[in-house]
Amino acid sequence: MNTEPIWDPELEQHLAELRALVEQAKPLPMSSSVVLHRGDLLQRIDDLEESMKAATADARGVLAARAAVLAESHLQAEMMVRDAQMEKERLVSDTDVYASAMREAEQIRADARAHADGLKREAEEYAASTLAGFQAELQQVLDAVQRGRSRLGEERVARTPMQRANGHQWAK
Repeated sequence: MNTEPIWDPELEQHLAELRALVEQAKPLPMSSSVVLHRGDLLQRIDDLEESMKAATADARGVLAARAAVLAESHLQAEMMVRDAQMEKERLVSDTDVYASAMREAEQIRADARAHADGLKREAEEYAASTLAGFQAELQQVLDAVQRGRSRLGEERVARTPMQRANGHQWAK
């Protein structure tokens, strides 16, 4: 059992409830299968699905925030370049001053680009990290659902033809 907490406490709670439902389910005689109440299980899956939708909306919010940060950094970079160009024009009168201004303007542009690149890289790393976390959480949920479906399929196959002919039903 993974004891490391999932990022979203609500998702963690829903997964814990699903696990508890399966662990506390009534076992079938001479089998590793259990009886689960369909309504309870479906309700827990619905709750988990709602939490996943919320987590997905959060991820979209992170991506939107990333886009806003990138747009703001580009705007700041453009303003810095424009300011540098205005400063360059002011200093053109003297050759030494002009040469100095060109170097300074280039440095400002390089700094602005480096700053914008840094902001972009940080935003992309944050978004990638957040999305990787969501992917891992969603994969755990999909794995749990797949195991549950597999177990349900095994229970159906486990009944013998004689049990089916006699009308024997598994406990519900």
